Amino acid sequence: MITTWFKKNERIPQMKDWIKNLKIGKKLMAAFAIIIILYSITMITAGTNIKSLAKSTEDLYNGPFANVENSQEIRYDLECNRRNLLLLSDSTDIDEDAKLADINDRLSQIDDGLEKLSTGYISGQGKVDQLLIEYEKLAAPRAKIIDYLEKGNKQKALEICLTEYEEQSGIVTDLLKDVVEAASIDAEETLASVQNQAAGVLLVLIIISVICIFATIILCITMTRSIVNPIKELKNASASIANGELDIQLSYTNKNELGQLCEDIRNTAAALSLYVTEIRKGMEALGNGKLNYHSDVKFVGDFVAVGNTMNEIGALLRDAMGQITNSAEQVSSGAEQVSSGAQVLAQGASEQAGSIEELA
Repeated sequence: MITTWFKKNERIPQMKDWIKNLKIGKKLMAAFAIIIILYSITMITAGTNIKSLAKSTEDLYNGPFANVENSQEIRYDLECNRRNLLLLSDSTDIDEDAKLADINDRLSQIDDGLEKLSTGYISGQGKVDQLLIEYEKLAAPRAKIIDYLEKGNKQKALEICLTEYEEQSGIVTDLLKDVVEAASIDAEETLASVQNQAAGVLLVLIIISVICIFATIILCITMTRSIVNPIKELKNASASIANGELDIQLSYTNKNELGQLCEDIRNTAAALSLYVTEIRKGMEALGNGKLNYHSDVKFVGDFVAVGNTMNEIGALLRDAMGQITNSAEQVSSGAEQVSSGAQVLAQGASEQAGSIEELA
């Protein structure tokens, strides 16, 4: 485990160097790729959580809320049938066929509602099972009432309606209230769960968004520094070279485009410094009379003319000094001849003076 940890730590500097030496284009592409990946993760997370939240909301609507709605509709239809049976048993000026048809329609709706309550999502399983049992018991007094009504015995129908049917209807109504209450509690709990889930989704999205923002800021700062800092160094180095200061300091040594440019600037400054040193050395040699000085530095490019000019200056100076030496030798020879002539003339003058003295 310790060995593995050391190996991982050894990879970190290698990874940093690899990132530093990446080409600028690849760095930009990597930064954009990371941002796109973070954006994709955010979108996928948001879509997944929203889909889950929508599913929970749909389950809430089709489950507890649907049970509450069905229970209320059953209570309403049950109450309407009780009222219709009372009207049929106690009144004479009503449309009996229409009321019986309405009772049958509502009985069909009640059966459908009870089937929905007892299948799929069930709130209060025990209460629903008891409700089904008690509702079945309501069929017998209802059948008796309808039978007496068909026979024209409304008094007996009203009696059963106010006793057996009313009592059993109350039991069924109370059970429906219990089912509604259980479904309401279930709906509240499910709604609270959905709200908690929504809060969790919002928190996750906020966290991911903050991470994406910070990651984007860090990437922008890192990319900006990795480009701006070496450019500043290059600018300062170029300004120094323009001002004649060839001893420059460039610390950027990465293997990307800017690192190669810094290396070229360093090589340029070194070459210029070498040429300046060689030119100064050559001028000092010529100034000290070493007219046969020849540069051992290989000048390249446009600086070849400078090297050739230095050699030509030495050759011209040597020729000039040779001519001066020849002229001096000629002057010296002429001076000797003049001196000899002067001596001859002096000797002749002395002889003439002696002759004059002898004649005197």
